[in-house]
Amino acid sequence: MKKLILAALIAVAAIAAGLSAQEQSKIKLDLIYTFEQAKQGNPLPEIMKALQSRGKSVPQEDIDWVLNSVRVDLARSKHVLYYNDGGEMRLPEDTRKIVTSKNNRFIVVYIDDQKERVFENLKGSLAQRQLHSATRRDENEWLHRKAERANDKEGMRKHQDSIKYYIAQIEARSDSLSNFYSYHKLNKRSILIDNENGKILWDRDDVKYPWFISNDGKVIIGVQKYGEYDEIVHQVFFYDERGALINANVVNGCGGAWGWRNLFDLSADGGIFGIMTWENNIGFINAYDKTGNLLWKYKNSHDGRFSNACFSISDDHKRIAVSDYYPGGKPFIMILDEAGSLHKKYDFTAYKPVYTQDGRYVVYPCDDKKIYLCDVGKGNILWVKYVDKMDLEGICSSTKDGGKVFIRGVLITEKGNGIYDTGKDGVISSNGKIILTYGGLYYMEVGK
Repeated sequence: MKKLILAALIAVAAIAAGLSAQEQSKIKLDLIYTFEQAKQGNPLPEIMKALQSRGKSVPQEDIDWVLNSVRVDLARSKHVLYYNDGGEMRLPEDTRKIVTSKNNRFIVVYIDDQKERVFENLKGSLAQRQLHSATRRDENEWLHRKAERANDKEGMRKHQDSIKYYIAQIEARSDSLSNFYSYHKLNKRSILIDNENGKILWDRDDVKYPWFISNDGKVIIGVQKYGEYDEIVHQVFFYDERGALINANVVNGCGGAWGWRNLFDLSADGGIFGIMTWENNIGFINAYDKTGNLLWKYKNSHDGRFSNACFSISDDHKRIAVSDYYPGGKPFIMILDEAGSLHKKYDFTAYKPVYTQDGRYVVYPCDDKKIYLCDVGKGNILWVKYVDKMDLEGICSSTKDGGKVFIRGVLITEKGNGIYDTGKDGVISSNGKIILTYGGLYYMEVGK
């Protein structure tokens, strides 16, 4: 009965997407696990059992991918790290965020009890009061001198009291700032964990704002943003596999419609960290090695900063995709090689290009609801498909060889020959056997 209902739902979705029944019959989805089964406790042993029940049809690589993905999602939502054998490790309740490597093998748990944010607010209040009090003190000193010349003793006393008041205001806030450090030890920690076995590799209080980690866990990048709009500055921290600081750089930051978090990236192998910046109102791409040394700078091809930009680096750091608009609104994507030379240019723009794990293909989900698949080597466009359901909130994923692309429940098969609406929004596994959704796991078969 459940299969009949599922088939009916897929058929309805297919009609809505304008797909023929013959096309839709080529795809089969079986629900093998629902997260409603795991309202309490560790669900990973049950999930592993459900996946292994399919035998060799689900590769071990896909099983590992599912287990690591679910483990990270649960760690973020429940602050518990579950193990495959049924064990678990409680994470601190003041965990602020969890950063993962692109293969989900390593995670950094970043802990911040928000005392630092209180401290920053105190500093801001002090700076504001200092500015205000200095202005009022100068004003009262001028009025005091004026009263003194007029031999106005009452005026002199009044303005002298005001000067003392504003000096006291500054001193009081300075004392508050000093006392905060005396009575409150700032609790900021970063913990690197091997996601597969739960082993803590290090636990440090000097790793700032972790943002990226390489697939081997040996390169960690921290990024902190200061300011807003045209006054953004990024401070970038480079750490080694022990969490020790190697280097730090400060660059001007760019704004962007996609959000400031899409203006920098670390390749999965840790070979290149790239960031969009500007100097003298001209946009640049800065590329650094894993130790924070500048490898090269690429100057924007038109005057002005990058504006609505997005940035992505291939896993092997051989290609860097930069998506933006020319002044006047004409879109473009430029592809740079690992040496910082222009490799290819396209007349469309994309939100967060997705490189396949084998490094051969790149998927461009665009804001005009088109998806492009290009080969990385020559940059040729292999196919273009229009997906009406697509939006920029949808997560685009692909198999490791680019044979299947999945976004907003729509599956595009090899060479773009087939497009199917599965009705299941989620992400696809490396070998294309599993669809992971918010509701559960689906085993997928695609006919020829």
